[in-house]
Amino acid sequence: IVCDMAEALLPHSPGGPVELCIGVCSAEYRTLSTQTYSFVSPSFTRIRPLKGPVSGGTRLTVVGRHLDSGSGVSVYIHKEECLFVK
Repeated sequence: IVCDMAEALLPHSPGGPVELCIGVCSAEYRTLSTQTYSFVSPSFTRIRPLKGPVSGGTRLTVVGRHLDSGSGVSVYIHKEECLFVK
């Protein structure tokens, strides 16, 4: 089962268990997760190197927080997609 959720409305949500209901949220069709779930927002603190040749091919290192959140990675520079290595 995959559940897509909208983005968090609070900048720093406190987290908590996930409530799952099927249809009407009555006791027999409701469960709570045993783990705590919270939203995080990725942020960048540094990109190295700062410059490279116009022809491209430079490997970039991106440093930040929560860069491993989410289920997929896409990297773009000026609308051009980059090859993500690791």
